[in-house]
Amino acid sequence: AALKPYYKNEIFDILERENCRVVFEEINYIYWPELDCKRPFESLAKKMLSHFLVGRIDNRIDVILKAARDYKVDGAILFSHWGCRQSNGGARIIKDSLNKLNIPTLVLDGDCVDQNNSSQGQLKTRLQGFVEILNS
Repeated sequence: AALKPYYKNEIFDILERENCRVVFEEINYIYWPELDCKRPFESLAKKMLSHFLVGRIDNRIDVILKAARDYKVDGAILFSHWGCRQSNGGARIIKDSLNKLNIPTLVLDGDCVDQNNSSQGQLKTRLQGFVEILNS
């Protein structure tokens, strides 16, 4: 997922209880080469412009599929933030790409900042169902 909920929720508690591990998370993925301290602004500009979330969805898919293969994932969870074009707009395309690798994928729609805009009960139910599928 590009973003995750930044408020108290049960997502990671459920995953931990079910012995599931998060092995990759897009926002914390380090994709850039070492920065050049002698050219800090140019170096930072290149870093920002080379981010896989900037530009075509294919860039993001390539990174996600590589991570899925490298980590030999059993399933993927995409938390799709309602207000984010990259997150929400790309969720179905990413899910379809992961499905081509036979990787079950759950798209959880919600608000990553305000828990009042998400149904915690629905998120929990869908996540528990997905984990049951992975464990079957």
